Amino acid sequence: GAAAGGAASGPRATDATVSMSRELSEMGVRYMDGVKEHTERVCRLDDELRGDGDSLDGLEHLMGRVDQVLDTLTVHLDAVESQQTDTRDKLATLLGKAELRASECESLEHETKKGMLAEIAELSHALSTTCA
Repeated sequence: GAAAGGAASGPRATDATVSMSRELSEMGVRYMDGVKEHTERVCRLDDELRGDGDSLDGLEHLMGRVDQVLDTLTVHLDAVESQQTDTRDKLATLLGKAELRASECESLEHETKKGMLAEIAELSHALSTTCA
């Protein structure tokens, strides 16, 4: 009985071993595929990062250019501001001169009016004496 049982369990054990061996083999293949896929993904990431490295260099260069442009703009704005200040000062001076001139004209006009009124009064007096 035991021998028959042993003989019966022999092929079954072999089948189990073969099937387990096949499963292990498939697991191994799946594992290796996973490792390969993972390695490829790491390589892709590495390439992308290197590409980003180039982009970063480009970005750094661009930021440098932006800084240069900003510096130039600052210098330009300072110049414009300085020019505006000069212009404002010149305008204030001109305005001062104009106001002075206007006040001179006013007093001249006043003197002229006074002079003309005096002349009219004189003529009027002369006429009245001549007619009388």
